[in-house]
This record gives sequence, structure tokens and C-alpha cells, in this order.
Amino acid sequence: MARPRVILGLLCAATTANALLAPAVPPRRAAPLHVIETESSTDEKEIFSETTSISGALAELWQVLANPPPPGDFRAMYFPNCEDLKRPQTFQALFEHLEVCKDSSQNFGAHIHAMPGPANSIIVKNVPRSTNADVWDEWADEDEDDDFLSPEMRERLKALDAETAPPVDKCPIQHDLGDDDALKCSKDWVNAIVSDAGICPFSLSADRAGLPLGDVRYDVTRADDTETCFQWFWKEVQWLEDHPRHATSLLLMTNPYWASNFDAFEQFGDALTQALQSATESKVEGLGFEGQIQLVFFHPQYVFRDGGERAGADAAANYGRRSPIPMINILRTPQVKAAQKGLPTGLVYSQNEETLGDIGTEKLEEMLRTLDWSAVNDVKVDRSQVEVLKIARKMMAQGGGIKATDDLTLTGGAAAAAAETVAAAAETAEIVVADWASAVDEASGNTYYYNTKTGATSWVWPPE
Repeated sequence: MARPRVILGLLCAATTANALLAPAVPPRRAAPLHVIETESSTDEKEIFSETTSISGALAELWQVLANPPPPGDFRAMYFPNCEDLKRPQTFQALFEHLEVCKDSSQNFGAHIHAMPGPANSIIVKNVPRSTNADVWDEWADEDEDDDFLSPEMRERLKALDAETAPPVDKCPIQHDLGDDDALKCSKDWVNAIVSDAGICPFSLSADRAGLPLGDVRYDVTRADDTETCFQWFWKEVQWLEDHPRHATSLLLMTNPYWASNFDAFEQFGDALTQALQSATESKVEGLGFEGQIQLVFFHPQYVFRDGGERAGADAAANYGRRSPIPMINILRTPQVKAAQKGLPTGLVYSQNEETLGDIGTEKLEEMLRTLDWSAVNDVKVDRSQVEVLKIARKMMAQGGGIKATDDLTLTGGAAAAAAETVAAAAETAEIVVADWASAVDEASGNTYYYNTKTGATSWVWPPE
């Protein structure tokens, strides 16, 4: 079945097939090192939710699915304030979406089940595993050491593994970083590749992007089970619904399991994407979230498969989506449509292929492995000289959301540093920075500042 259309990340307007290469040997699933902060499932048989949105209902449902009742027990969940779930079509679409999610889940669909209940409730039940299955699992665990192999056979297999092992520089990338380090290296990558290299025309820096320009929110999970990650995702969608000033969210999946197991990451992404679809886009009806959000997936071994120069594992253009940590970018659909309306998609593709091709796959791969992006310092794209970026900068200037801390003549780390300098100077001078915005003078190309309330202007900051 062909993958649905997905929009290129960080508000880079494009339509691609989100496909990832599977690893040769997927690693074993380890216990989650960290789980997002949630309350454990209640002991109450009936749970009455106060949420009013589908995203909130999904977040709460996945909380119970990730923390199920004891074997043989159940939970009945009611959503009396969610008007959408009272519509039969939406209620049915939710269960069709859950069917798709079973393909990537660890326990849901195996012994954890969800079924429709009375009054549009959802019944979550933990079905005990059979005794025979438990005995089989114990037998399999005992036999994992391969005690039946002779010492000679063990040595032969060990030598064979050494002969067929890929070179170190060809092994799958799987950086095992703490939350803070994962966040830092991901922001460094966004600043260097996405912003400075102009891969996304609407990315000012790792912290500011979009049309209109807004804040970029980051969240991290160390969970490796999809049930917890589904809950994490829908909580973030709900958060974006409640915070319209944020342009986009980047969700980092830092457990090495996701970087190593591309099949699992792709299946997880397939299930999320299906929720965006409507009945006209898929044989299985989705929940129609495409009117609210679009999703873009980043992975250390992402590969475009939609033809052109981008296609193929060795194409340099793939590195526009090859992030050091697996990420999911949640974009607001109105912003994506605004970007697509004013910027030719083909122009973006062509520019990205040229930029990344000039850097070269060898250098891009080395940077991805070493987490050192200094090699691209000399290839920062001049946004005043490249047509696609000139168009994007003009659209950003006219799109609103510009703060005094935003300098549209800068990108990446330089833009982030300039923002900190402006904020610090405003604090020292006791200036209300929220009353000011920046703009670029078309005649000189220089940045100036203006007061959104009084109309006062200044070439310098802080204003005199």
C-alpha cells in the first residue's frame, strides 16, 4: 500500500513519501529507560474524562493502554465532554485508527484490547495469556544461550560474524545520549543543516520558524514502547491546540531502539500519518487531522524514494532529513498551506539538492556520526542571493510574528545568539521587548527596530 503524502519538515513546503530503510538485524527491545511523566492508571473501573478534544481523548486512552489494568481486569473510559466522539463516524474512525496502531504496538492488540462500550465509552481489557504461551516463553528464554552448540561451532560462527560485519563507518548510527545532550545536538543540526544551509526556507533558527514566525517547541522521550510514544505524541498535539503562538513541535525519540530499528520507526510513523487522513485518502478511514496538523519524520538513515536526484540511499539530498536523533515534526496545516501557496515546491527541491550536493555525502555522513557540524560553516547560504530563500524571507517579513529578537538577515546559531543579545540588552535598558519588532530595510538590507505601539523606529538596539 502506498504511503500517504507528507509535508517536508520545519515548514519546508514539499510533498514526499516518508520511507525508511530497514536495518539488517533489528536490535532487541529493551525496557524503557525513561517514560514521559504521566500518572499511572487508576484502580477505578470507570474513568470519566474531562477532555473536549479528540487529541485529548487519544492521549488519555493511550495512557491506559500503556499502563493497563491487571490481567483479567478492565477499565471503562467515558468522554462526555468530547462532542466529536458522539458522532458515529468519528467513533468508528477512532477504532479503525486503533486497528492500524496494533501493527506497531508491543502489547496492544496482543493481550491488551480496546472495544466500543455503551454510551460511546471505550473498554480497555487485559486478557490473560494462556499457560501454554507462558511455558513456551520460558522455554524460549532458557534456550537463548544456544547451549546445544559445540565450542568449535561457536568459534566458526564468531569468525563468520567478523568476516561479514560491515565497516564501522557503515554501521547504523545510534547515538545513545542523555536528554540534554540529545536536545543540544538536535538543535545544532537544525541550526547548521536546516537553517544555515537553507534546507527549510522558513527556518530562522532551531528556536524560531514558520509562517507566521513562531517558537519551536521541543520534547523528549526515552521510551521504546509504542504505547507510551503514542500517548506522548497525542499529548503534544493537544498542547499545540492549546498554545497557538507556537509554530511547530519537534519530538525527539532518544532511545537507541528507534535509531536502530527503522522498521519500527516507520510503522509508528505510518500509524500516526493514518490519523491525518480522511475517508477519501485511504481505504481505512482516518480521523481527519490533516486540517490541523501535518507530520514530517527525520531519521539517521532516512531515504527519499520519490524519484529525481533525491532518490537512492547514496543521494546527498537524503541528509536534509537525516537527523542525529529520530524526530517527528508536527506542523500546523494553515502554515504549510500558506508556504506552499507562495513558494514553488520544485524550486525548494532543486536548491536543496544543489546545496547538499556541494557539501557531499562523505562530509555529511561524517558530521552525522561525529555530531560536529563545523564543516558546513563555510557553506552558509546567502538568503539575499538565492531566489527561493529571497522569496521565503519576504514572505516571513510579511507573515507576521516578527519579534525584536528576530533578525531576518541571520540564520541558525547566529540568529539564536543575536536573539539572546537583544533580549539581554533590553533587560539591562529596562525596555519591554514585547513592544518592539524588527524589520529589514529593503534599500540597505540592514535590520531596524520599530515600536508596535508608538510607531517609533531605531537603527540601533536598544533604542536610544
